Amino acid sequence: MNYDPSMLAHCLPDYYKLLFPFKPFCKWLCYGQKPSAYFSYREFAFIFEGDVHIRYRSFNDMLEFEKELCKSSPFKLDIGAIYNHKPKDNKKFSDFRAEQRELVFDIDLTDYDEIRKCCSGANVCKKCCRWITIAMKVLDRLLKEHFGFKHRLWVFSGRRGVHCWVADAEARKLTNPGRAAVASYLSLISGQQNIVNVSEKKGFVHPVISDAYQFIMETGEVDRMVVEQGWLSGEEGLSALTEGCKDDNVINELKSIINDVMRIDSIEQQWLALRIKLDSVKRKEMMAQKGVELCKVSCIVL
Repeated sequence: MNYDPSMLAHCLPDYYKLLFPFKPFCKWLCYGQKPSAYFSYREFAFIFEGDVHIRYRSFNDMLEFEKELCKSSPFKLDIGAIYNHKPKDNKKFSDFRAEQRELVFDIDLTDYDEIRKCCSGANVCKKCCRWITIAMKVLDRLLKEHFGFKHRLWVFSGRRGVHCWVADAEARKLTNPGRAAVASYLSLISGQQNIVNVSEKKGFVHPVISDAYQFIMETGEVDRMVVEQGWLSGEEGLSALTEGCKDDNVINELKSIINDVMRIDSIEQQWLALRIKLDSVKRKEMMAQKGVELCKVSCIVL
């Protein structure tokens, strides 16, 4: 049965009355405190047909929240911040301000359009899901191991991606500069495939890069994506390896490796050759498995 958007308004009342998980939802947003001490200071925004937004809705408890949702049946519900006053009373206070909010990361497939060869824009296929799988696993590990965040909730965004809600108290209390610092630390690409310089020290690889690479390769998805996305198809695909490099010695080393790899016929074998040349973990694995003598390279290996 195909989804008919025109039926949404008709179905929403039953959804809120019969299916919406009010108890676990409100329990989560109370964070172990009484609703009057925390939940009632949370802003909710109701979005109705025609993208009509009604902000600064707040509720004293779950029953009041449930009653209003079942009555108004909004098309979308946005969870806002915790304020110093109840959001519904925002016009009564001149010092009304947000004090806490979850740290939320948005992963959207359209962000990968420059390197996603199978689809683009709103189009999505099974191959595209590998991007989301890798992004989730890498970000989750970095948030856990680099920042120590324990409470991470992953949810489908409703369209072409996922959201990660970090709910640790330390994360919720981060200031805007603190949030920007976390995002900056985790940003390796700034768009248009421009590589962010996390370190200018020669011969030094920042832990966020080395760990991200390790986590990516551990997913096992890249071996499939190299073939599916056609990254190594032709000299142009291989030449992309030098993009972002500033060290002339590394660039020359990579060009030499590319020339060697271009002599190999299959993409699978080209990829394996690159891994052996540039990935110390893969090189050791191959040596242990086959006992082969593998040449060393002078470029930095992750």
